[in-house]
Amino acid sequence: RDLQGESQPFDISDIIKCAQRIKELKDEYRVELGLRIIRAGMEFHRKGLKRDNITTSEIIQNFLAEKKVTPQKFQQYMEKLRNPRFQRLFDLTEIFQGEKEKAGEKEALELAKEILHLEYTDAYELFQKALKDFAKAWKKKIKGYLLVADVSDEPKFNVAARVMGAAIVIQRNKDGHTQLFFDTNKVDDRLTNALVSMIRLEECLLQKREIPNDLRRSGRIEEIPEWYYYKAPSVGKKQPGRFILNGSLTTTDVPVTHISLDTLREIAEKAIIYHPKFNWWRWKAERIAFYLKAKSA
Repeated sequence: RDLQGESQPFDISDIIKCAQRIKELKDEYRVELGLRIIRAGMEFHRKGLKRDNITTSEIIQNFLAEKKVTPQKFQQYMEKLRNPRFQRLFDLTEIFQGEKEKAGEKEALELAKEILHLEYTDAYELFQKALKDFAKAWKKKIKGYLLVADVSDEPKFNVAARVMGAAIVIQRNKDGHTQLFFDTNKVDDRLTNALVSMIRLEECLLQKREIPNDLRRSGRIEEIPEWYYYKAPSVGKKQPGRFILNGSLTTTDVPVTHISLDTLREIAEKAIIYHPKFNWWRWKAERIAFYLKAKSA
């Protein structure tokens, strides 16, 4: 997995995430497919097999011949495959070669086609569904930042929103779990740190909890299990990933936040308005005063 919070296209992490996002698939199938591609990748390295980027490119071209649209992700990967020196650990090329060595060419081709079907469904079909949700979502531009917030179970909603220019995306699932995603080419750590602090404070006040000292802390804070702050390390020139998560595809057992979507939207608006000179102590005092007044009313 990429250290910055993103999988590399057509690597094992990317393939498995595609399978996770397609709701119609049975869990048994996901497990079986995951084990199969892991074993194929391990076989490639155990036997010290050679990459064959050209064959992988031909397999993809044959698959796309029946499709009307070639997603950008496919185009980019095929462009890299044109370079015979291109390497990517545990990617489709290594998986195909490992499965071919292990089970034969017919089985390897069938596995490759299954993977390509998952990738295409994720990259194109799910993306198109997410664009429809984005079109009707609440949107507001503040100080040059496009903020998008809505209820959607579409797994590519945040991707579609960011492609359409969103700097901050608040996605609430129909079960109440909520995620915040950021375009880190537009949003810096001061803004994400302020937002996670404001959200965690709100959760504590709503649920009448003690307020921990450092609400900007990355990862999970024991006293506020609802919110996980993912801060990937900086690697090279690429901007690191940033997510504020109340549950996710792989952590559905996280308690649902008590904060309404309207309040989260208001918090994000205020964080942007006050950025970059956000006064944390003033905000904290105002929110505590608000809840004390509500309690005494």
